[in-house]
Amino acid sequence: MTSSPKLSYVALVSRDVPAACEVLGGVLGLARTDCALGGGDTVPVFATGEAALALFEPGDPFVHETDRTGVHHIGLSVDDVDATTARLAAAGIAARDAGMPGLAGGHVELDPDATVGVRTCLVDPLTIDRSASSRIERIDHLGVASSDNRKAISVFTDTLGLPI
Repeated sequence: MTSSPKLSYVALVSRDVPAACEVLGGVLGLARTDCALGGGDTVPVFATGEAALALFEPGDPFVHETDRTGVHHIGLSVDDVDATTARLAAAGIAARDAGMPGLAGGHVELDPDATVGVRTCLVDPLTIDRSASSRIERIDHLGVASSDNRKAISVFTDTLGLPI
């Protein structure tokens, strides 16, 4: 059996990525790694403990060309993307898109209807420089709004195995 997923990154869409990079790296002291995507593009990724913040411009294909700013999706790292995708499919959580390259290789987007509207991807673990910032230690929780909290708790804790 594979281990439970862990928060790998939060994908953020920003209208001013260079300014956001300055705040995260220059002001807050988070370590930056430019991660490659398909087509030769790179994305600035800032380590926050064991997780990271990945910044995207509005309209980037990796965030479905959305113009909306804010949190786009969460990436959950797993030991084996294919095996975890198959296990989740058997539990009723289907994959929607397995064709896009990820920040660390494997990248499977789960059907948002099955994850109560929360855009969630299964990804290979990120290999990035870790921060030693005195200002930001880690991402210790994410709050997610849902129209059905009981179902969200069931999906994310019972099926995905994440702690509440």
